[in-house]
Amino acid sequence: MRHLAHDREPRQKLQTLEVVRALAALAVVVYHSSHQPFMAGLCSEMPSAFAFGKYGVPVFFVLSGFIIIFVHGREIGCPERVPRYFYRRWLRIWPLYAALTLFQVIAKPLIPGRELEPLSQVITSLLFLDLGETPIINVGWTLVHEAFFYLVFGVVMVFGVRFVAWFLFVFLALQTGVHFDQSTAGPLASFVFSPMRWYFLVGIAVGCMTPITVSGISQGPRKVGLFVLLSVGLIGSVGAITPNLGKVSGWILLMAVLIGLLLFALVSYDLRRRVRMPRLLVYLGAASYSIYLVHSTVIDLGLVVLRKVAPVLLLNHLGTTMTVLAGISVGCGLVCHEILEKPLIRWIRNLRAEKV
Repeated sequence: MRHLAHDREPRQKLQTLEVVRALAALAVVVYHSSHQPFMAGLCSEMPSAFAFGKYGVPVFFVLSGFIIIFVHGREIGCPERVPRYFYRRWLRIWPLYAALTLFQVIAKPLIPGRELEPLSQVITSLLFLDLGETPIINVGWTLVHEAFFYLVFGVVMVFGVRFVAWFLFVFLALQTGVHFDQSTAGPLASFVFSPMRWYFLVGIAVGCMTPITVSGISQGPRKVGLFVLLSVGLIGSVGAITPNLGKVSGWILLMAVLIGLLLFALVSYDLRRRVRMPRLLVYLGAASYSIYLVHSTVIDLGLVVLRKVAPVLLLNHLGTTMTVLAGISVGCGLVCHEILEKPLIRWIRNLRAEKV
């Protein structure tokens, strides 16, 4: 059976990917360091210079779509590999997220003015469910979409490449229909065909194109990826030109294509030249998940403490104070990576090895 990617094992640790992860995580930290004071009423408007940081999340989504194809594409059509795939995805995102969620549930009532979250919110957070409950870790809303994408891909990888190609075409058509006509979309359809799916679709398209670019085998996957990428670009252009036609701005789609093209260029160059990136950025990329999960909570806690002990810093030196808090939140993410994320994953792997 022919698989999506080439038979030769790809280098799964591309340093450019780690750098992209690092820059995306740092961008989100920058964004929240200005957004959270605004939401707390400490400033009348967000500094426009920091608004770019919100694009770190779309970069993560496109990157996720790409990595799934790049790492697991050759397993499409191999049902026996599905359990291993789910285990690897679960290990990547759930243990650390669950540990930090439970820690926040326990610690939050210790902060003056904060109450214990209801049990329903704890359960929906741990299960990555979108049932109208805000995740306890506020950036967890992105993981709801991430987990859904992992689940769908795990199901379709049971079938062969042709099924996946047709699935992409059908999903793209339905996604486009919901994009331009929200009147018939209920809550379930609105979630399944969320605007966030555009980023994953582009990441998948780039993943389909990249192995073919460097291996020179069958053009099938490359054509599928190119079709999806061009389709998203065309739909986005129509939406941008006629903004009243769709509920979701066409610029979201064009942004997804731009991120995808940049990622394609970086990965293609890395695969050919074996790029060596600065060690600090590579390390920040490896720790990006920890940074992403803890930074918002650290900034929020810092604002609470400073309001009590040093309000003058928030009133007269807000920019400098938030820059320091952002740096502290990155530092806490690195500590979390070293003392919690890595040992937790190592412990789970050892436990599984013993059972095997």
